Formats: sequence, C-alpha cells, structure tokens
Amino acid sequence: CIDLAGRTNVELSFWCKEFSDNTQPDPAIPFFGGADFDGVAMSANGGVSWYLVQSLRFPQSSWTNYVVN
Repeated sequence: CIDLAGRTNVELSFWCKEFSDNTQPDPAIPFFGGADFDGVAMSANGGVSWYLVQSLRFPQSSWTNYVVN
C-alpha cells in the first residue's frame, strides 16, 4: 500500500511481457474485494473499491514499459 495523499505528478512504471498464458477479462468498474484479471488496479479508499488503471489482456511478446499517470 502506498499513500499518495497530497502528492501530485505521480507515475507508476513497470515492465510486462506476454508468456502465452491464458488471459482474463477486465473486471467491472469499480470492483470490490478482489478480481481475477490481467491488469493493474488502484484503490483510493483503502481497498474497498478498485479501479482498473492498466489492462494487460494483450501485452506485447517482448518486454514493454508501461507508465500509468
């Protein structure tokens, strides 16, 4: 958990690559509790409700850098 209260211009950066595994569909927005999907989600209320910020259903076959503002 990262508390970004009072922060501006924050970015999340990560690398991702496809490994020929099964993909899972994106969850409903918002979703509650947990979800089995391919992507990155964030919560603004301590994990009560979650929002998809980067879908990873169709990543590239080579390492790709993703940046989420």
